[in-house]
Amino acid sequence: MKTPGESLRGFRWNNLAIYLAAVATAVYTGFRLPLLWATTFQAVSLQDGFYRRFLIGTVLQPFAALFGYSYWFYTGVTFLALAILLTVLGVVFVRAPLSGRSVLIVVWLLFPTGGFWFNEAGYLDQFLYLGLLAALWLRSRQRVWAAAAVMALTPLVHEIAALTVMPVYAFVVLTEEPRVKRAIAMLVPACVTGAVMLLDRPAAADAIDRSRRRLAHTDWKPRPDVYEVFTRTPKQAWHLYSIHGIMVINLPMIVLAVGGFWVLHLIGKKSPDLHWAHAALATAAAGGPTLLAFAGWDAMRWGYILATNFCLVMWLWWGWHERNGSPFQMTTLQWVVLIGLLLVASRTPFAYLETNPRIIDWNGVADFLHAVDNGSMFRIPPF
Repeated sequence: MKTPGESLRGFRWNNLAIYLAAVATAVYTGFRLPLLWATTFQAVSLQDGFYRRFLIGTVLQPFAALFGYSYWFYTGVTFLALAILLTVLGVVFVRAPLSGRSVLIVVWLLFPTGGFWFNEAGYLDQFLYLGLLAALWLRSRQRVWAAAAVMALTPLVHEIAALTVMPVYAFVVLTEEPRVKRAIAMLVPACVTGAVMLLDRPAAADAIDRSRRRLAHTDWKPRPDVYEVFTRTPKQAWHLYSIHGIMVINLPMIVLAVGGFWVLHLIGKKSPDLHWAHAALATAAAGGPTLLAFAGWDAMRWGYILATNFCLVMWLWWGWHERNGSPFQMTTLQWVVLIGLLLVASRTPFAYLETNPRIIDWNGVADFLHAVDNGSMFRIPPF
């Protein structure tokens, strides 16, 4: 029966207002147009001879050609993907009772993590998580092999899928699939694709020249240093930055994502349906991005992905309890530990790729509105 004032089953107007306010805060905190670095990656395609990170550019190329490979075409695709992600989260939030589980979404948006996804708009990470959500939705509809196929495509978007979305998908499959052999079979396609991508096959000899010729007359200039990524081996890249330094910067977030989840499990109420292996899988899924220190020097980016995986795994863990008839309730001790861990994580020096999160104060809001009014917020970035 409908609740008075609700036009949709399970729809909660209060939740909608809270969610929109959280999204608005995230937009204010981090919004910017995609950097040319990100746009260049979206234009990399198999047609030109690139064998890594090519899926988005390969799919978009026929459509991009119709628009002259315009910057605004790629920007439109970027924000469409982000809008789909936010719509999915919004639907989940407004249709769920307000609880500790649903509040995870708001916390994720209100912390600098939410603004980061607007700040790094155009990077391939958002397409990875969109693929994960699509796979989880397909699996919830019992289309398990379609879900496996979608996950097998994610390493073709970016090889960091092996440390970000694939561990989360593996956690869900291995936790919920009753037949172990079937669960492993469902993970094999993604694992094989990921392994091939991690072999770091170099681009074709003329790939860079072909891409540059294709984009020679666009309204933006491709970043030459993006192409250098496809000419370096991992060993050569490791000499350009400090893996240890990245680990140190993200140590507070690592403590939250890895140690935090395990501690919360150990001190919580045990369910007879759960095995310690489930907690181990959840910890691996939440902490997988720790190894992104070996994938590049974007230290802050890895930290935000760590926080995202932690919130996502906590959400799935909570839901697993609820579906098995044992609602997950945080004990007082768990809340104390979680708050303490969040305080530790807050010691991470939050920053974005080229700037810092906007401060919510009078001057910050005034500058933001002025940049929107005079159009400077919407100019194609110079780099």
